[in-house]
Amino acid sequence: MLQAVANQPISVAIDASGSTFQFYSSGVFTGTCSTNLDHGVTAVDTGLVVMELRWGESGYVRMQRGIPAEEGLCGIAMEASYPTA
Repeated sequence: MLQAVANQPISVAIDASGSTFQFYSSGVFTGTCSTNLDHGVTAVDTGLVVMELRWGESGYVRMQRGIPAEEGLCGIAMEASYPTA
């Protein structure tokens, strides 16, 4: 997924239901969340997720990378969709 997002935006699903995620305003998000995917978003660059513009950092959240869970923080790596050819 990191190789794909380095080349183009990709579609991902995340769990955005937790209060720590909903009240995110800036910095790298390191809060707790589950893998109950409930929100489709676009991942850009190497850690920014686009949400609505009035939320977070002008619509973006910087997600923590390199966590030990294979599914990624908030399940971000579970349902990624991007072209491979």
